[in-house]
Amino acid sequence: MYRYSRGLALARLGKVKEAESERAVMDEIACRIPEQESLMINKAHSVLAIGLADLDARIARAKGDPETEIVHWRRAVDLQDKLSYMEPPEWHYPIREALGGALLRQGKPSEAEAVFRKDLEINPRNGRSLFGLLEALKVQKKSVSTDWVRREFTEAWKYSSASLTIEDL
Repeated sequence: MYRYSRGLALARLGKVKEAESERAVMDEIACRIPEQESLMINKAHSVLAIGLADLDARIARAKGDPETEIVHWRRAVDLQDKLSYMEPPEWHYPIREALGGALLRQGKPSEAEAVFRKDLEINPRNGRSLFGLLEALKVQKKSVSTDWVRREFTEAWKYSSASLTIEDL
């Protein structure tokens, strides 16, 4: 996870080669973990595969390749959906947030809306997904339920000192 975190930071800074290097080291380390090794109830390989797909998406974004970014986010969502339910979840955030954000940035608000709505079914009152849903509705000029989504987001985000943008998703 150290390599994952470094890779994320480097990708965010636009240091693609360095991020790819961290991703390669992460993959090499993950390959050495015995197949039967579990975290709590999920196999370590299953959880780390999400991290590798997440990092692949962020590297694609840093490269300016949004189509590949979305492909990797979809793969990460599929991998996360296959994890067994665990409290707290063994992956640290709902990947659909990032997929929805990428779809919004690519001008696909109706697809983003569906992704955020699905995440909210799984993770009710997720502030980041409520924000994404609100933005997707605005872009589509949909007014039905926009007030409700805005109220839900305001309530979910009321204690945060940070504001959100589509770029944050």
